[in-house]
Amino acid sequence: MPQAKYFAKRGMIAILADYRVFSRNKTSPFEAVKDARSAMRYIRIHSEELQIDTSEIVASGASAGGHLAAACDLIAIDEAREDKSVSTKPAALVLFNPVVDNGPGGYGYERIGDKYHVFSPFYNIKVGAAPTIVFFGKKRQICTR
Repeated sequence: MPQAKYFAKRGMIAILADYRVFSRNKTSPFEAVKDARSAMRYIRIHSEELQIDTSEIVASGASAGGHLAAACDLIAIDEAREDKSVSTKPAALVLFNPVVDNGPGGYGYERIGDKYHVFSPFYNIKVGAAPTIVFFGKKRQICTR
């Protein structure tokens, strides 16, 4: 939330999307990815009333939120009812100490298991991905692969 306030004070439209988590909703991390991608579609569909230029949408987040922002571009996990013709790809990604490696030895592997290859941004980087900047602080362990 501090990042959203920072950007909003500089004239950007900042939208905070909530997502399902096990502690509140008894769901898996896969539902959180679906929620992020659904939120991006909602913003695109309602861009006119929200006064948003869809060519300038930036997805951003910290920690798990950084994972979800990256998932909008890199992870194709969606609710069946979603209109897949509406893109979830942002123009850019701004990630703050994101969770990007969910593979063996990475964060959350015990919840993802062998599905890490479809869930983890680290394993889904591709040509044409949104331009991305990643910020890490001194107290966070970073991926060393």
